Amino acid sequence: MFHDYAKATLKVTKDDDEEDNIDAARNVIVKAIKAEVVAIEYERNTYTRNIFMSVAAESVFGTTQLLLQKLSPSHGAESLTSLLIGNIVTSVLRNQATPFQIALGVNVLINRKKIIKHIFDYNMTCSYDELRRYKKSSAVARYTKLRRDIPCVCILFV
Repeated sequence: MFHDYAKATLKVTKDDDEEDNIDAARNVIVKAIKAEVVAIEYERNTYTRNIFMSVAAESVFGTTQLLLQKLSPSHGAESLTSLLIGNIVTSVLRNQATPFQIALGVNVLINRKKIIKHIFDYNMTCSYDELRRYKKSSAVARYTKLRRDIPCVCILFV
């Protein structure tokens, strides 16, 4: 009986140590990412309209890239999805849009089809073709609903 209680106590202690180790590792990672983000300097006198991987990569550094690569090895640190997530993290920590996010915003104003395709490449939205199918089915559904809601009026000419 005492042996069973001892096992249970040791197991609880082991779990607490494991959680402490995870918390400590998490704190080290957060501190490293924050330090890297604070060190980023942007040229705010000029902006780019181009959505290139190099523009996206300039706001994502070592620790963030490694963390994203560990989280999703199939994507890799230089994947479009990882770069987008890295830019979002950098933007949130700096409370300021990254050059990549500004380029996305500019392109939304200029060319919607192109930006939808770009964002689709980053796995953030549906494809442009899927959007067109949605718009068409939405229009058909609305038309059908409108036809049902209009009462049938018959005019009799005598």
